[in-house]
Amino acid sequence: MAELLAARRREGFGAKILDPCVGPATFPQALTRVDALIAEDHLTLVDVDDQMVDRTRAWCAGREWAARIVRADYLTWRPPEQFDLAILNPPYLRQEWLDADRTYRPLFRERLGVDVPGTANLYVYFLVKAVTDLLPGGSFSCIVPDTWRHTRFGEWLEAFLSDRCVDLAIEPVPDQPFDGVLIDAAILTGTTAEVGEPRAALPALGKSLFYGETGFAPLQELFETRRGLRLKQSSFFLCRRESAPEGATPFVKHVRHVPGYEVLPDHPEAALLVPSSAQDHRLMPELLLRLKAAQSVPDQNETILTWWKERPQAWFSHPPAPYAPILFNYYLRSRPRHIRNREFLFSDNFYGLTPRSVSIEACLALLNSTFVTDELLACSRPQGSGLAKLQLYEYRNCWIPDVRELDPDVVCQLADLGRRLAVSRDDASGELRSIDRVLRQALGN
Repeated sequence: MAELLAARRREGFGAKILDPCVGPATFPQALTRVDALIAEDHLTLVDVDDQMVDRTRAWCAGREWAARIVRADYLTWRPPEQFDLAILNPPYLRQEWLDADRTYRPLFRERLGVDVPGTANLYVYFLVKAVTDLLPGGSFSCIVPDTWRHTRFGEWLEAFLSDRCVDLAIEPVPDQPFDGVLIDAAILTGTTAEVGEPRAALPALGKSLFYGETGFAPLQELFETRRGLRLKQSSFFLCRRESAPEGATPFVKHVRHVPGYEVLPDHPEAALLVPSSAQDHRLMPELLLRLKAAQSVPDQNETILTWWKERPQAWFSHPPAPYAPILFNYYLRSRPRHIRNREFLFSDNFYGLTPRSVSIEACLALLNSTFVTDELLACSRPQGSGLAKLQLYEYRNCWIPDVRELDPDVVCQLADLGRRLAVSRDDASGELRSIDRVLRQALGN
């Protein structure tokens, strides 16, 4: 959550940050760990529990940024200002245990002009108030039960957010984060709309073509998936392999450099990747030269120069970049394409897939079938000008043919077609037709 919120802040500018249910300073600590706070920030940290307030105050003592620590019921508290960012893990309390009809509901109608449904759980009130306490263009990150959209009050909350926000997104949380409760969770993020800015709804539920169909399964059951490495400033750290300095890492960033269904051994891209705090790395002379050049054109290098000024020990480094044997570029303009990757690390322009059981080549064929490409397009969201996008959580929840249930002979046929697809260079239409024919015969009608 801290990383998702950090990605939405304006780099290099102080922010007014709200945590309305701070507990033992969990999220301020997380924001600190991911270097998301700067000296110019001002945190407002609220909790109804005296012990939590004391623990938060003790942790905040001596920090470089300012903090206002408030002991109050956030839902009835009137903040003295609006905020740029809000991060919250609100209490999960069912409406049956609330006295909301006599307390919060009338208050929200009077102060905020919103009529929260009587069946709403407590976290709904926190999220609604946090959104109304943000400035236009302010962003939030909130953990919620992943079932929230499947309830009546969830429908109301979704309409409320869609009416006030842009750039809404949901990211599933791995495992079960609520102690002692068998509830899965998701991270809900968004930005409050500026005056006159078009609002944006969350993607509709139930767009899958094959949801619940026999012989199909969610993609996440069949593959481990992850996003690639986000470079601090792509133009600064990327280079061409043919002219790359010694120590540069072959790297896949732009799908336009992969014309077919395989990243070729002579792929032209590389990146200057230095491990964290490795100031004596052999790439440092090149990075320092680039930094000097960036300083001469600061308007084109604002991101890396901000990193250099505010994080002098980390501006040059990145976490380890991932590898995966199959890559998928989630911006779609035509037929979606999964790509065989034999050796390259990759950027956040791609999702990486690792099959959980069946061979890579069989999975490559399966993922490029019309069954899968139609499903991906159906589950994607339009971006305008013929472009569509699949968020990672949407991608993971696409239903595709369950390769685990296919006859071994069918899997062998797919593996052979996957190998042929990977080496096809100019025209793969024959291989794609053969893949579809094999799957149609295997799946029946």
